[in-house]
Amino acid sequence: FVIIAVIVIAPLFILLLARRQGGVAALRQLILLGITGSLYFTLYASLSLVLPGPYAIPPVAAGMVADVALPFAAVVSVGLYLALLMEPQWYIVDLVGFLAGGALIAILGISFALLPVLILLSVLAVYDYIAVYRTRHMIRLADVVTDMKLPILMVMPDRAGYDYT
Repeated sequence: FVIIAVIVIAPLFILLLARRQGGVAALRQLILLGITGSLYFTLYASLSLVLPGPYAIPPVAAGMVADVALPFAAVVSVGLYLALLMEPQWYIVDLVGFLAGGALIAILGISFALLPVLILLSVLAVYDYIAVYRTRHMIRLADVVTDMKLPILMVMPDRAGYDYT
């Protein structure tokens, strides 16, 4: 119930924060840092399966362990964060959005059983209908997210040489 309440209240909080002076920039940073953190954890877990495993650093008695996946995941996630800050072109936004979507699926997928997922999706479907067709606040939220150039929506260019910045 708490998760559903947070999901329903979060878009309203985003709209309120976006209306304040400097709120859009602060909100953008907060969302990008959240996406970067989720990318880091899921990339680390994924890369740990592919790259060489942790190995002990001499002296072994000290208990120090090195893991190749740890810094690699950090470099990739921070690099994508910086790319979104410096040059948020459509292909960077789409790439990070695709990876962040996979990260969110991985995090939520191991957190819920089948029945809570069905309940959550049913409640979200009703909420989406109300938010889009009745109160229309989801449309305003989508406009704010598009202006902020966040990797939440997929951007499809309509012509060659499309510039999203």
